[in-house]
Amino acid sequence: MSTPVTCVRPETLVPKAASLLARHGIAAMPVLVNGRLAGMVSETDLMTEQAAVPGTTVGDLMTREVVSVRPGTRVSELPARFLRAGVRSLPVVSDEGQVLGMVARRDVTRAMVHHDDALVRQVRYRLEGYFGYGRRWDVAADGGVVTVAGEFRDDSEPRMVRAIAEIVPGVKRVRAVPRNTAAPADERRG
Repeated sequence: MSTPVTCVRPETLVPKAASLLARHGIAAMPVLVNGRLAGMVSETDLMTEQAAVPGTTVGDLMTREVVSVRPGTRVSELPARFLRAGVRSLPVVSDEGQVLGMVARRDVTRAMVHHDDALVRQVRYRLEGYFGYGRRWDVAADGGVVTVAGEFRDDSEPRMVRAIAEIVPGVKRVRAVPRNTAAPADERRG
């Protein structure tokens, strides 16, 4: 979430709103009435024919039915909201209607990358704690799916690796892949 939030009032003229969007490098901003969210104005709104009419205000162009999120909304819920609403950013709004921040699609992307990096560190730490630091594990994560590549001493080790990695919060699925083997150990028969 980004704070502080650049906001405008309905009586703000279009050139001023366009200047604020450009100066702050944002695609949309909340429109406030008495400190509460009343609408959103976006770059797209400012590109309409009506926006070119002298004296047009943000209130003339803003979207009044705003899709917003609450402060406790989980990051995993955001992609669906962005896609359903067809927007690039969403206001984070308190129960009282006050805008607390803005969350953008790029914030979600960053959180996903950070999440996978954190999963890799946690899985590696737990594997080294169990098997010792003399073993080398190649750990990767993509969207919560963890792949652990290594040299397994017997058929039970891939199961142990999966069990250890699966207890890390945020891990959705684990693949244990023997090095120099095409099929993952957890999918081989025998």
